[in-house]
Amino acid sequence: MRRDRAGWVILGVAVLAAAAFFLREMGPSGLPWLPGCTFHWLTGWYCPGCGMTRAAHAALNGEILQAFRFNPLGMLLLPLASAGLALEILGWVRGRPLGFRLSVGSKGGWVILWLILAFWLLRNLPTWPFTLLAPPPSQMGGLSFISENTRGPWPSSRTQEGQGLQIAGACV
Repeated sequence: MRRDRAGWVILGVAVLAAAAFFLREMGPSGLPWLPGCTFHWLTGWYCPGCGMTRAAHAALNGEILQAFRFNPLGMLLLPLASAGLALEILGWVRGRPLGFRLSVGSKGGWVILWLILAFWLLRNLPTWPFTLLAPPPSQMGGLSFISENTRGPWPSSRTQEGQGLQIAGACV
């Protein structure tokens, strides 16, 4: 049983390593199979995960400050969630939990949920300093999600005549 579980973990780690390698080497624009953000495409607003692909690319290339610029909350929560998941997977492979776990409990879960919801709301407010929470506009081409509205439903956020269309699904 443990061998089967270990095999699945090795396969999962190999797939994640390959995905990280391709993301690091090719960047988000070099991976056409990565979808854009459907929520952003439909609404023009940023979801809590918008910018995480570019943040992961920056982090994999050692540009940690740039990664935080793309998605600050994601860059704080991703390492913690990854460490917690790794500990749980190790316990699963062993057949019993490890002596140490990263458990936030139900109250911690609610705090994280409210933190994510607040981040979601605040990063879509069109005023400084909240605009710093939104990912910078993408310079990527080739995405099929096109919209005139890339920064929310507020009139000041829409493109001006003559500026053309901007990429809306580019929060990858």
